[in-house]
Parts: sequence; C-alpha cells; structure tokens
Amino acid sequence: MRNMTGNRLQAALLLGALLPLFLNDLLLARAGTAAQYLAVDYVSRLLSLACGLALFKAAGLAPADAGLRRVETPVLLLVAFLLLGLTVLLKAILLFLPDVSRYALIGPTPAPQGLLAYFDLGPGLLLVAFHEEFLFRGLLPALFRDRLNPAAAVLSCAVLFGLIHWGHGPNSILFNTLFGLGLALAARRTRSILPGALAHYVLDLFVFSRPLLGF
Repeated sequence: MRNMTGNRLQAALLLGALLPLFLNDLLLARAGTAAQYLAVDYVSRLLSLACGLALFKAAGLAPADAGLRRVETPVLLLVAFLLLGLTVLLKAILLFLPDVSRYALIGPTPAPQGLLAYFDLGPGLLLVAFHEEFLFRGLLPALFRDRLNPAAAVLSCAVLFGLIHWGHGPNSILFNTLFGLGLALAARRTRSILPGALAHYVLDLFVFSRPLLGF
C-alpha cells in the first residue's frame, strides 16, 4: 500500500513538473507585453521546478543520480563548446527545410527593456538553463533508468524536450529534439548536467540579447 501511494505521488509530481511547460506556450501566446511574457514564463518554470525537486526527493535520488556533480573545467568548456557547435549545424540544416513559421502559435518574443532586460539575461536565463537541464537531462533519465533501456530513455527525454516548444512551430520542435539528444548524450558521457546547462545558457543569452544589442 505504501509503495502504491508513493508511486501515485511520484506520478502526480511528474505531471506537475511537465504540465506547466506544455501549457506555457498557450499562455505566452496571450501575453501582450514583455513583462507579461516573462511573468508567465517564470511562474510556469518555478512551478515545474518545485514539482521536479519534490519528485527528486520523493524518488530518493542522490544528487549524482540527476547529474548534479562537478566536472573538470576543461571538460566543462570543451563539451559546452561542442554543444554550441551542434546548434550551429542544426540551424544550418533547418535553413534547407520548408518555412513552416505560419504554424507557430507564438510570434516574435516581446523584448524587455531596462532593468527587466538585464534581469532576464542574467538570473532569468540561468533559471531556464538549470531548470530544463535538471528536468530533462537529470531527473527524468534517472527516473526512466529502471523502466526503459538507455536509448529509449534518451530518446523519450529528447522528444519531451522538443514538444514543450510546440508553440514555436514544427521547426522549433525538431531543433530542440535534436539539440536535446546532444545534451542528453553529453550528460551521459560526463555524468553531469553542467556542461549542457552552460551551453544552454550561452545559446539563450545570444538569442535573447540580440534585440538589446540591436541586431
């Protein structure tokens, strides 16, 4: 009975960790200002992260099980650099695919200004990078480890990661699924989510700082 109750709790927490991310794009599409956009995004991520951390505790996982371990600085930088190179390759491949931007629910992201912009580029994007790497490259693979073979676990997490970007259109789903595969392989190789989190942050910093820099 206790084991069944524990499984139900973990299932509920898993749903609580994933559902806000799938609903996020639906709510973001209704955001009219940068402040509204960021508020929706941060709240959904904090709810997801809170459920993820509760699930981490309920499952009795150790930090290393979820990739929360340090790696040597040269390894950290090299793997992050290779992952950023992968994003360049994926973006180049997407250039040859049909333009399906009309299927995107979310248009151009409203650009925050002033202190809000710097907050978003600093703590905001750090939250995004850590949250997504912890959930999709740390926690979920640890939970799937005893239920799926390694290849299926990696693929499942990558597909879920791609699907949470559904509001940005089919190409975004494809890009993030393939990028998610690269991040997952890096996490398995290094047994740490930190290289992926660094690459994730740098990529997002480049993307979201462009309006502020005027290009």
